[in-house]
Amino acid sequence: MENRTHNEDRILILSSLFELEEYLLSTVILWRSKGSIPPLSPGNLMLAMKRIRVGIDAELDQAINHAQGIIEHHRAAWEKKIKAELSMRLRQWRSIVDEILEYGAIDPSYQYNVRVRVIIALLMDALRFTDKQLSEKLLQIDEKLNQIAVYDGFVWNEELEKSFPQEYYPFLYLK
Repeated sequence: MENRTHNEDRILILSSLFELEEYLLSTVILWRSKGSIPPLSPGNLMLAMKRIRVGIDAELDQAINHAQGIIEHHRAAWEKKIKAELSMRLRQWRSIVDEILEYGAIDPSYQYNVRVRVIIALLMDALRFTDKQLSEKLLQIDEKLNQIAVYDGFVWNEELEKSFPQEYYPFLYLK
């Protein structure tokens, strides 16, 4: 699983270099890149960059630096994409949590589905100004989940745990 995720992250980062500027100037939220399994979006790109260990692969490090340069050059378009994706991801997270509540417990699919919540955190951190209304909605959803969940260790591969500390990503430690 972790090898597949690493490869998908690597492919997304490398393929985004060729399409990132065009994507930022488009109106779509999720951009299908050639060879990339998850579509290009601010959240998917930031998640891939966060999961990749910097300093191990010079080509990837260079690609990340280049992508960050493109993002900064088109900062307004990047923030617009983030806001659009945040709305979409919040609806996704609400649906995931509603399903968990209906079932009455967190099932094995949570390990994959929680990536939506991680993406939301990354997107919110990337905004220059906090959206208080969105933060309140997210807090309400998280509180519902916390009513039935228990903290019981990191749900992803342990080598990612240092990049996602429990204090900031508590939803990655629920079972």
